[in-house]
Amino acid sequence: MKPLRDNVHVWYCQIQSPEAWCAVEFVLSMEEITAGQRRHDKASKTRYWLAHSCIRLLIGHYINVDPRHISFQKNSFGKPRVVGHDISFSVSYTSNCFAIAFSKSGELGVDIEWLNPGFDFFPVATRFFGDDEIRSILCEEPTHQRRSFFEIHTLKEAYSKAQGEGLSFDRERYEFHKNPHAPQSRLCVDSEVSCINDKWSFHAVYLDLDLVASLAIDKPAPVCIETFHLTQDMYSQLIKRLQEY
Repeated sequence: MKPLRDNVHVWYCQIQSPEAWCAVEFVLSMEEITAGQRRHDKASKTRYWLAHSCIRLLIGHYINVDPRHISFQKNSFGKPRVVGHDISFSVSYTSNCFAIAFSKSGELGVDIEWLNPGFDFFPVATRFFGDDEIRSILCEEPTHQRRSFFEIHTLKEAYSKAQGEGLSFDRERYEFHKNPHAPQSRLCVDSEVSCINDKWSFHAVYLDLDLVASLAIDKPAPVCIETFHLTQDMYSQLIKRLQEY
């Protein structure tokens, strides 16, 4: 694992057996426990609690602080940041999975989506995507159009999360296209001024065959991105580290 200082780390977790993951109550604040309880079903509650316990545990690992003593502060749109430490993070959920991205070199956003085979994506694309984005989807082979849609969708959502503006963020203003010079990199075009946003970098991130994930990073390319699959054993090791604080 490279130091987080000049890199971005993305942790991905797939929850196969929720009952096997435990000890979240020893890490979370009462506010986080209550927020999880407001989720509509047991699976969503478990996913929320586990993801937020991992946020605390991993931040504690990066900055060498007891995860239970980490404080968060939200902006007016609800985006949290770590109080007193120069580390940014973003979390996204889909199905039984979640992903968390970390950076020490600027704001970032991550978004993941399950490639739902029953989802009718085209009405969404015609409502929220630009003409060039729709054309790029239709130019793909029919078997690849769904993935192409979700790549653009997750890029818009990741950029929105990074900006921290909530629903006020204008997703229709920014169009995303593949970068012919870098397979995993994406180009962002500001349609209001017809120019490429080269102050940020945007990336497709491979996590799993049935998932699409994207990153938006407040840093010009190139950016080094590392991905990690968070297993139950890794989680248990992070929990055991609590005894060291």
